Amino acid sequence: MSEFSRLRPILGKHFDWHGARLTLLAQFLVAVIRVRSVNLSELSTAFVGQALVASNYKRLQRFFREFRIDYVEFARSIADWLGIKEDWVLTLDRTQWEFGSQMHNILMLGIAYKGVAIPILWTLLPNRSNSYAYQRKGLLHRFQRIFPTQKIAYLTADREFIGKDWLSYLDDKSIPFCIRIRECDYLYDGKRSLSSRVIFSNLQVGEIQVLSKRRRVGGIWVFVVATRLKDDKLLVLITSKQPKATLADYAVEKICTKRANLLVPRLCESTFRGGFSKRTGLLRLFSVLLRKPVRFEKVCSFCVVLCVPQRWQIETLFGCLKSRGFNLKATHISRRDRLSKMLALLTIALVWSLNTGEWQHQQKNLPLKKHARPACSLFRLGLDFLRHALFNLDAKPTLFRQSLSFLSCT
Repeated sequence: MSEFSRLRPILGKHFDWHGARLTLLAQFLVAVIRVRSVNLSELSTAFVGQALVASNYKRLQRFFREFRIDYVEFARSIADWLGIKEDWVLTLDRTQWEFGSQMHNILMLGIAYKGVAIPILWTLLPNRSNSYAYQRKGLLHRFQRIFPTQKIAYLTADREFIGKDWLSYLDDKSIPFCIRIRECDYLYDGKRSLSSRVIFSNLQVGEIQVLSKRRRVGGIWVFVVATRLKDDKLLVLITSKQPKATLADYAVEKICTKRANLLVPRLCESTFRGGFSKRTGLLRLFSVLLRKPVRFEKVCSFCVVLCVPQRWQIETLFGCLKSRGFNLKATHISRRDRLSKMLALLTIALVWSLNTGEWQHQQKNLPLKKHARPACSLFRLGLDFLRHALFNLDAKPTLFRQSLSFLSCT
């Protein structure tokens, strides 16, 4: 219990809550990591202390029923924990599931961070269908109100997040974006409109093509790049910025760093040793990867496609919150305001696990499998470490003390 009591003052530095609420938050974080479930009955059995399980269950019920979370304070605390110094890559997506007759439909805005999108703001939609433009605009308006000076590298989203009203809003607000569109969407070149399927019909699997001139989609002019995937499906992206400049810079800063050692161990570090320019460094890196000289234009088009994994980071987030992590679908909470509180608490547990996993990876690199991917994610690595530490507080108290540093921003 003495080790567990160290968690509450750390949380108190970020949240101006009453001591009893901070205690319950600390109890919740410990319990949800131990049992990997958000079911209140399961959580109440993992609370530390002499209180009855029934009493713990009622405490959780009162918290989600009565307590009000300041989501502005929450968003800023999450940003402090992440400590991202460069421009943010925002991800927008929607997840939904059914519990009985209740449909949970969540529109979520996240920050791409270490392979996972960290939820920063969200809206629980009252409808069962896709989100509307005014709901997405409201979410971004809240973000800009909370972080008025934060620079955005770009916003990435999937095919359902298109439309004239939505794309015009992004263009008016000067928010860079890289969004996938459908094969059947039409591209207008100033003379005629053709579908993406027709324009890129000659693309072979693995080939990448950037249209030389901008096309009009949803009432605005954008750059278009496409590639043919292994399953023969067409991947078409629209971006607001010139791919040869902005996205090439992004590839160097994001791909060619020590963090890329998860996928290409030590290759990027050796390739860029000596201080090459971004253009020269890109050419040299891809020449090594492809084992032949490549043109800069081909590299730049490849850099656009590299933005796609950034969007998939929010899919990784949904996996962490659901089956591979905290089993969010097991909740019996039906009211949207209470489910929003649950998402806020799970985000704290997610950041704690992810930062712990990053520290574990720095101590010992994750082994790579034959397909060149790590054996497990940073989130799972950190979650397993935290569970081991919490289940062995008496035998190994130093493990838990070490993990607390990843919630203190030190």
